[in-house]
Amino acid sequence: MEPDLEDYKQLTTDDEDVSDEDSIHSEDSVQAEEPKILLEVLSPGGARLVFLLVYACCAIAIVQYSLAARATKATATALSGQNLDVISQDDSTVWLARFPALGDVQGNVALRVIYPNQTAVHDPNATAADDNATKDDDANGCALLFFGLPKQFRSTVLPSIRTHILASNAACAVYVHTYNVSTITTHRNGEHATPIFAAEVRAFTSNVIMDSMEAFPHDLAWFRRHNHIWQKAESMDNMVKQWHSIERVWGSMRAAEQRRGREYARVGLFRLDVVYKTDIRLDDGERAVIPDFGHWNNDPKRGLNDRMFYGDRAYGEQWAMGRFSQVEAYVASHANTLHSESFMLYLMRDVPITLKPICFWRVRANGHVNTGDCQPPKPPTR
Repeated sequence: MEPDLEDYKQLTTDDEDVSDEDSIHSEDSVQAEEPKILLEVLSPGGARLVFLLVYACCAIAIVQYSLAARATKATATALSGQNLDVISQDDSTVWLARFPALGDVQGNVALRVIYPNQTAVHDPNATAADDNATKDDDANGCALLFFGLPKQFRSTVLPSIRTHILASNAACAVYVHTYNVSTITTHRNGEHATPIFAAEVRAFTSNVIMDSMEAFPHDLAWFRRHNHIWQKAESMDNMVKQWHSIERVWGSMRAAEQRRGREYARVGLFRLDVVYKTDIRLDDGERAVIPDFGHWNNDPKRGLNDRMFYGDRAYGEQWAMGRFSQVEAYVASHANTLHSESFMLYLMRDVPITLKPICFWRVRANGHVNTGDCQPPKPPTR
């Protein structure tokens, strides 16, 4: 069939008065094209394509949800039994998370905010002693040195340190040495691979040295050969490790003295595994103080308490740094044996010792507290 040429001529004649611009941008022509696009989308083929895309998106979402659910379940299983400890520090908080499946995790969270006008906001629970505990350039010239392994530190020991030592010596700098260990075994103390959380010592100072046992420099076998009283070698080992910890924390203080350009006049050396029951003030004027308990057979003439010291720096240095340098001479003059309290008496033989009624109880890693170590003085009656 031939096309209707007459109609074709009529259409072209009618279109001659319309410009090219009008034919392209005419509102009527645009509106006429829109229904064609809509009809193509709503046609059977277009509808199937739309439904297919929606179905694919839903399937992808279901798969992603399933994977996320599995990951969440696995994470919950790994984190089950977690124990989160939060410890306040000078301008930050140390958090310790213990996960059976993942091990120990720790970190710091800042608690200090400085606004543009330099106004500082601190932890409202922080004390003056906490704020001063990290200073190494105090004006009063005193230092508190802590050594050994922290046992039940955050829950039991640290509150007593804050109450009976830091509160009375708020201007003193604080230094700590400990070992980076996670368990301890000392059979005579009832400790059998008992957990140790060494990072808790960062709760009251940033001046912390933490050594690994792989770096321990002393020959434990030599000391074991001269064991006098302990049935197991581990007790002798622990004493030697404590001596090394004392030397290390003294060295940390000495490095700070070199930075500040002057020495501290007064020092105190304290264990990290005891509950302090009496106030201790370094500014009492005594030259060399040792607690009046824990002597060998309760007789300071036979052996002195070797667990704590405070006083003049020179005597503190002798108490802290003279052990390894004098132990061989002591052993040679004492039947080739080594006893801790009698060795302390030998070490401090030329020091004007003052015995004071200071009391603190040893704490074991299993939570046991040796309340029989000493009798705290009774508060004065009114």
